[in-house]
Amino acid sequence: MEVVKYRNSNDVSVFNVKDVVSEMAFFEGAKDPFYISKIETPNAWYQCFLDDIKTTKPSLYETCLPIDSLWRRATTVLNYYHYSEQKHFENYPVVNITHSAALEFCAWLTDKHNNDPKRRFKKVVFELPKAHEWNRVLSNYTDLGEYYWKKYFKGRWEFRMNYHPMDESYYTFVNDPKPYRTYSYPENNPDISRGTDGYELLAPVKAFKADDLGLHNCFGNVAEMLDDSIFPSGGAWTSKWSSFAYGSSDIEKFDCPSPQVGFRVVMRVVEE
Repeated sequence: MEVVKYRNSNDVSVFNVKDVVSEMAFFEGAKDPFYISKIETPNAWYQCFLDDIKTTKPSLYETCLPIDSLWRRATTVLNYYHYSEQKHFENYPVVNITHSAALEFCAWLTDKHNNDPKRRFKKVVFELPKAHEWNRVLSNYTDLGEYYWKKYFKGRWEFRMNYHPMDESYYTFVNDPKPYRTYSYPENNPDISRGTDGYELLAPVKAFKADDLGLHNCFGNVAEMLDDSIFPSGGAWTSKWSSFAYGSSDIEKFDCPSPQVGFRVVMRVVEE
């Protein structure tokens, strides 16, 4: 167990590698069984990684720091301008990092686990999910056609993910030349309904109800990096509902840090 201090503050958190292993769901397969994190990697876990390499690997530390200034392009909410540095956001997903930084976190986590004398498995490897593994996870969502992203419950809509809902009160008919339905927002600004699901921007990694396997936010909140693809999957807090069909994503290829992109880890058991 390690104490984590947040940058530029006196706030601290506690990190234990066993917490990561306990947040895993198992996907069985004849050739390639794997565990996948039930949650997106939160700032608290990533901050521990940064804290650990700050003095031992200062050059790597600098390249792995989240670029919080990217939030200035996405919001005017000042708290987000120091997003990764505040304990308030410790249970929110880490964003604004590179793909290589996520891989470095996986390598660090692997080393932490395999050197823990009280570890669950003798030897494991932590990695980013491969595209076919992520597709196996998403294949469990058979009710997408039944509005997985929200459910009518006890007289109201219950949201199941953090995305960009469209407000039904702005739904209207247009004749041009044939009639069709569309949204008509004041000043053509659909952003005014972004917080309808309870979160205007990012949500905590466990803010919404888990699926039957215990996984949170496989759709929405942050689009997730993959090991073998430049296209993150699952959509983000900016995505419309149509982006979630068949596990697709409206997030363009991931070639630089973004407030819309995070990651979760998979764990492969090498030796039990």
